[in-house]
Amino acid sequence: MTDEKKKIKKLIIGIIIMIIILLVCVHIDNATDITSSANKTTSNLTPQEMKINETYYVGVSDGKAVKNETVKVKSDLPIVTIKAKPSCGCNYLKPGKYKYRWYTTSFINHCPKCGKWGTLRNIYKPTAKYEYELTCDMRLGGCDADYCGACGKDKFSWSHYYITLAE
Repeated sequence: MTDEKKKIKKLIIGIIIMIIILLVCVHIDNATDITSSANKTTSNLTPQEMKINETYYVGVSDGKAVKNETVKVKSDLPIVTIKAKPSCGCNYLKPGKYKYRWYTTSFINHCPKCGKWGTLRNIYKPTAKYEYELTCDMRLGGCDADYCGACGKDKFSWSHYYITLAE
């Protein structure tokens, strides 16, 4: 082999070693983040308590968690309520769930497309005057996305964005 081929071979081996080291470091860094975030979510509870789906469990009996009490947590998130008919085709796509009638629905006022809070409004639009819809208001810094007032789906047929129903 010539000197140039030896140098290229050493360079490629060095690059491969560096990539392996980088992958190991990234993997270790991700594992550290997961552990620290898991500790943060349980730090407010005493060691004997465990919270599963808004239900607090205290202690263990015969290997099973013993339920203490159910606590319904009230949300401090902004809510928007609208009275509307299905306008995204959800009454055809989910025939048993949505009929073409008026629904009064409450959603968390957060646009999943642009990530802005408090921008969803029932803005008058000539195209939505019979069914109504929620629009991410551009005057409030929103993205002008339109959502069905009944199910919360983005009005573009290909979109997979839904606004979150409030409980």
